[in-house]
Amino acid sequence: MLPDDPPSRPQLKAMRQHIRDTLRAIADRVRWEGDPRRVVATSKTFKQLARLSGGAPQRKGPFVRRRLTRSDVQEWIPRLAKLPSAERAKLRGISHPRGCQILAGAVVADLTMATLDIDSLEICPWALREGIVLRHLESIAQKPRSHCSRCTAPPTAAPPS
Repeated sequence: MLPDDPPSRPQLKAMRQHIRDTLRAIADRVRWEGDPRRVVATSKTFKQLARLSGGAPQRKGPFVRRRLTRSDVQEWIPRLAKLPSAERAKLRGISHPRGCQILAGAVVADLTMATLDIDSLEICPWALREGIVLRHLESIAQKPRSHCSRCTAPPTAAPPS
């Protein structure tokens, strides 16, 4: 949606409208779930936005608490919009491949947080893929272990007495 580098104002406006339209379709369903006690973001885009906003670098480890506020995101959007992707990739915490998509990610983050009334969120050190693997490992660890086929065979009906 942003073919120019840096993008034009009309391109940014059209992208914002597309994001709003997309969020409108799901926002009511998400709000129906109730007010969140804890909001956690799990993506490299959110991690990089947090890093841009002064969050700890990855080398500090996955257990260092990292947060991102909507005001931080809003502060960065105009700055990112003025830079070509090669310059964005030189910013603290932005990888070269993400230089072209961090602006769109920041706009999605801002509009999502606005739509869902989120002022601040925690950054998860892992992404969705790692979450799926961790959930799978957790489910395996919780299954009772059996050591013979007799223990895993389905129960048979007791003979009538």
